[in-house]
Amino acid sequence: MGLKKMSAMIYIITSILTSCSSENSKIIKIPMLVYKQNDSVKKEAILGSWDINQSKINLDKSMYTFTSGLGEPLIWYEKTLFLQKNVSILNKFDVNYKLEFGDIISTGTKQSYFFNDFTCLGEISDEKFEYILNFNNKEYKVDLKNNDNFKNKSVFLANGETLKNGKIIRLVFSAFYQDKQESEIILLDYVLNKDEFKVKSFSIDKLPSGDNTISPSDSILDENKLYIYKNKKIGFIDLEKEEFIELSKISEDIHSFMTAKFKNPHVERKVVPVGKIEDTLIFIDTTLYIDDKTSGMLVYAYSQEDPIGKILIEGQTIHLFDKNNIEVSSSKFPYIPINGRSFSFPNS
Repeated sequence: MGLKKMSAMIYIITSILTSCSSENSKIIKIPMLVYKQNDSVKKEAILGSWDINQSKINLDKSMYTFTSGLGEPLIWYEKTLFLQKNVSILNKFDVNYKLEFGDIISTGTKQSYFFNDFTCLGEISDEKFEYILNFNNKEYKVDLKNNDNFKNKSVFLANGETLKNGKIIRLVFSAFYQDKQESEIILLDYVLNKDEFKVKSFSIDKLPSGDNTISPSDSILDENKLYIYKNKKIGFIDLEKEEFIELSKISEDIHSFMTAKFKNPHVERKVVPVGKIEDTLIFIDTTLYIDDKTSGMLVYAYSQEDPIGKILIEGQTIHLFDKNNIEVSSSKFPYIPINGRSFSFPNS
């Protein structure tokens, strides 16, 4: 072999080894908030991270205090946490996060929603069927009163996001016919510079309904993918192909883990997507009951469809599992659930 060929071969081998070493040494740390009770009234949100490689939870700094149960972020994207106005900032706030505040409106006819770049106020009554979008401190009204896609249906706002660098606001609805057992997805794209919107709807089989209706708190919208838990399956509704696509490896891993650990769950489980960080998807199951006296919660993390770690809260004990579903550690976890969840995660 000539000198040039040998040098090229050495370079290739070195590159491969360096790449493998870099990949193996990649540290995955998932930001999270956990909550604790300071006294009989005041609660505290603490910034932490889930170190996937080390299979441990690191707690960093206190972020804010609050008194009501609505102290978790209304939305958490990138370095911004959108909070209800009832929280109080701690004096020593020196973490690199921006906090914004808003009012939750929830009446018989009006409902407010918070998304990564915009807020939305819906008003549905006999006289009105409209949504007011607030984006970059400007309001846009979406009047759906006479739109055929929304007539004679029970409609719920499932999620929303901005597209094409803020040129389009997308709203996704789940809808149910009032006179027959059929369900639909309605997709609305509002073009800001034209002050107009396009709507399409398509049938989808066996959407969650009633208490399990798709909502921003239990779905993830990523452009043309709406991640949901549907008919005991994890997957996403493809808004272009107009169909539900199961992430079968995730569904099978969750089912296998639950069957191995809890053979007789007392309630029908509901595993919902709650966070997305780059290619990592995070799901939470808050319906877990260990026995008649002990409740629990499970957190699942997947890179693409590959499991990378799990967290089990069992009463006041936390168990951490690696990507092979092997328990790595357990310790006391003296923190409290807020609205049924012990953690909050970003959705970036």
